[in-house]
Amino acid sequence: MSLTDLVILLSGLLPATLLAVKMLQYHRQSSELSRVQDAYQQLDQQAKLIIRTDFDLHRTQEELDRRLAFLMALQRFGRQLQVSLHPAEVYSKLDAESVTQFGFTKGLLGLCASVESLEWHSRIGVTEEDAQTLSRCLLGSVFLKELLTKPAPVLLKTTTGDPTQRQFLDLLGMPMAVVAGIVPQAGPAGCLVLGRTVGGTIDAKADEELVAILVNQLASAVENSALYEEPWLAKQELERKVRQRTYELAEANAQLLQLNKAKSDFVSAVS
Repeated sequence: MSLTDLVILLSGLLPATLLAVKMLQYHRQSSELSRVQDAYQQLDQQAKLIIRTDFDLHRTQEELDRRLAFLMALQRFGRQLQVSLHPAEVYSKLDAESVTQFGFTKGLLGLCASVESLEWHSRIGVTEEDAQTLSRCLLGSVFLKELLTKPAPVLLKTTTGDPTQRQFLDLLGMPMAVVAGIVPQAGPAGCLVLGRTVGGTIDAKADEELVAILVNQLASAVENSALYEEPWLAKQELERKVRQRTYELAEANAQLLQLNKAKSDFVSAVS
């Protein structure tokens, strides 16, 4: 093969070689781009997972802080209940500080002498007129009877399907509330209402659990007060009877002394 023929052959092969080289470069670049895209997607997924995990941890921390604050407030509230001498006094112990520390905005605590009677002894953030309206709402339905029959806390939301519960929330002026009956083994029953404007990430189940602890503490305080009141009243009655009997004996003794003096005077006069 002559030099000319070789040059012609190489001239014909050159475009094909260049095309093959370019194709190889293209495949390499495509492969590299695909690896970069995969790496980017993995990083993106990891970043999303980190953000989601951080959000979950933040929400969990908030919930733990709220539960801790509730339990600390519950301990403080329990010390207040220990000084209650009469069952009715227990229902007047709920104050604004306790309601706030429990994580709520409004609170009502009342005594139920029967399923047809409800008298609020503690009102936090609720006017007397609104409290009376809420009382009539509960008494005008079977809701109060259900609470006193099954004292487990009931979570009320504006999305609830029960018209009585929706009406109760409208009257309370709160989009969410927890309502519970207090049914002690001894002493009068009662009703607890805690309302809050929904904000942040609130665990509704945790609300029911925490309020259940509060209800049990209130029921125990009422029972203890009732058990204390019974012997206390018996002691008071016994002391009253002792005082009355002492007075009667003193009167009888005074009369006896007068009779003895009259007898002595009579004997002296006869002598």
